[in-house]
Amino acid sequence: MDLPGLDLGVGTCEACRVITPSDWILNNGRSFRAKALLCLLAIFTTSIFSTRLDAAPQWRVLETPRFTVVSQISESETRAWAEEFNQCIEALGEVVKVNDKFLPKLTVVMFARDKDFGAYRPIGQNGKAQKWVAGFFSRQEAWGVIGMADTFEEGLRHIIFHEGVHWILSADSNSYPLWFNEGLAEMFSTFELEKGQAVFGKAIPEHAALLHSESPLPIQRLLLMSSTDPLFNERDRTSIFYAQSWAFVHYLIFGQRKGGHGTAGEFLTAYYGGMSTEEAFKKTFAMDFAAMDKALKEYLREGKYFISRRPLPAKAKITSAFQPATPAFVQVALSRLAFGAGLNDKARQHAKEAVRLDPNYSLG
Repeated sequence: MDLPGLDLGVGTCEACRVITPSDWILNNGRSFRAKALLCLLAIFTTSIFSTRLDAAPQWRVLETPRFTVVSQISESETRAWAEEFNQCIEALGEVVKVNDKFLPKLTVVMFARDKDFGAYRPIGQNGKAQKWVAGFFSRQEAWGVIGMADTFEEGLRHIIFHEGVHWILSADSNSYPLWFNEGLAEMFSTFELEKGQAVFGKAIPEHAALLHSESPLPIQRLLLMSSTDPLFNERDRTSIFYAQSWAFVHYLIFGQRKGGHGTAGEFLTAYYGGMSTEEAFKKTFAMDFAAMDKALKEYLREGKYFISRRPLPAKAKITSAFQPATPAFVQVALSRLAFGAGLNDKARQHAKEAVRLDPNYSLG
């Protein structure tokens, strides 16, 4: 290192120089062994330096009443994401009521670097990692996990909020009809914060275009569709089923219907009360399926989709501390993420490491 005002070239006083290990070896040993030692030292020093530069950022944890975020990104970005997700849950609570204490445990894992997240990308049907995936939400019976790199692009937002609705509804003991479950999830997939307000209900261009280019399904078939139907495919939400489920739920919640007969909530109450789908439908909406087919077509033809804008509730604010995560806790989070991605061997390795780090840690 050159210092201003000092000449460290030939003739410089030895006392003014900084003696390094390499200086000592070169000046005190010219043997092959000394040169070999110098090479090893250089390799070792370079390795340490590279490792430090390449070291993954520290894991920290943000605990909320509803979910836990394990993150490598900054506190401000982590908190902003968590609060937006929490606001979405609050907005959904105005449409369906769910008791938070029955929510399955949810862990959110946020990587600072895409290459680190890459090791946990889900395995596709071809047995290979889905390299284009920027993030995913995996739901198990008793818990769920979200994984993503330091990005929250539009496509990923829709996936996270869509799956988040399913996660929330899973806390309800009732089994929601497929059309309502998917339609509500699609409607809330557009959720965003805008100028201090919670906004949802925006039109989904792909769905609107499909419904204008293809004939909608008869309402009766839509309401009776099951998960075994070929039109239902959780991996590809571009079918007429998803488009019409979104439109029908949007119409029931926001549409200005003639006479204002019935709501989606009233239909579900009648349905869960023991009525058949047709009986609950006629009782709630005071019309038959054919009349609803006509009404929905008119709604789609107008193309005027109501957008809900509501003030942000103060209780959705997350005030808990952003703290360092224990190594064992991180291993459990990564184990869940790996299992959700279909990487069972990696999940097992993380779980074993959690137990090794802390044999008394119950989650491990």
